[in-house]
Amino acid sequence: MQRKGENQKEMLETFKMLAEDQLLRLNAYLMDLEKRPMTERREDLYRSILREYHNIKGSAGTVGQNDVMELAHAMEDILELMRQKKLEENEELFNLHYESLDAISLMIRSRLNGEALPGDVFENLHRRIEGAKHEVTPESSLLDSSVRQPKEETGKRHFLRKGNRHG
Repeated sequence: MQRKGENQKEMLETFKMLAEDQLLRLNAYLMDLEKRPMTERREDLYRSILREYHNIKGSAGTVGQNDVMELAHAMEDILELMRQKKLEENEELFNLHYESLDAISLMIRSRLNGEALPGDVFENLHRRIEGAKHEVTPESSLLDSSVRQPKEETGKRHFLRKGNRHG
């Protein structure tokens, strides 16, 4: 009979393997979206990227990786704003996506290995995500019901709380 700790570690290992595949697909889709001219059909790529973020978010929640879940959720929101053309696609936004993929990978590995996460990296990422959300085009609004608003806690996203930085 497996002990609870062993079962949790096994679930995290499975989650890590699945997430690594999803992160690779996300990276490839984002690179394709970034390179594809605005004149070409892009909706299929947006749907694929949103699906991968959504799958990571759901899987992370299942294994108690709330920090990963919150970051995937935040990036899903940013991508939806891009898809709706409420945020203009630019190099900075794509870099934010790529850095978030790296951060998700780091969070998963750190949790699995019982290591603390470097908070300064996540604080910077948080500031940039929130900054991007405030650059929505004037004719749109962040209060648009088609884009979910993040849960706030003392002005910080949940995945950035000090209590969630440790494995």
